[in-house]
Amino acid sequence: MKNLFIITTLFFIFGCSSSTNNSGVTVSQNQTATSEVTGKDVNEQAILKTINVSLYSSKHSVKSQPMLVKVISERNEIMEYDSKLKMREAVELPINDVTEVYYLQLEYVKNDVSEYKDIVYVRSSETKSFFKEIKMRSEYNYDKFDDTAKKLLLHSIGTKGWYQLSNQLPI
Repeated sequence: MKNLFIITTLFFIFGCSSSTNNSGVTVSQNQTATSEVTGKDVNEQAILKTINVSLYSSKHSVKSQPMLVKVISERNEIMEYDSKLKMREAVELPINDVTEVYYLQLEYVKNDVSEYKDIVYVRSSETKSFFKEIKMRSEYNYDKFDDTAKKLLLHSIGTKGWYQLSNQLPI
């Protein structure tokens, strides 16, 4: 009887202890922690490997849009993007103030399998920046991009579900 009590106590202590995972987040083994930006289970978290930055540009309106302008794969740059995307506040997008529109494709890798997350990132005339997670669709691609196309794009994405960032992304 005494041995059963000791075994049960040890099982309870070690079975419910806290541990630190690879991302430095301490979680109980009986709990599931999720990343704020990715929404993925931290215990099974995929690693953000690359960020493809594409620009919708009216200056280059003869090229198909969005056009790839930067590929980020350096760990410190990726961590900077990740931390800035976490400093946010839910807002409604002021479409008329938007001056720049970007499409970010975030590649997460887990067990040599890639998953992608699509984000539209915009800057306003007041140097504010906003983002929204989307599912990239063919209607978001343009052969010609101008102010009319920009408004059409933003209206089709919608004004709700956006986040305003505390700091602009380094694009």
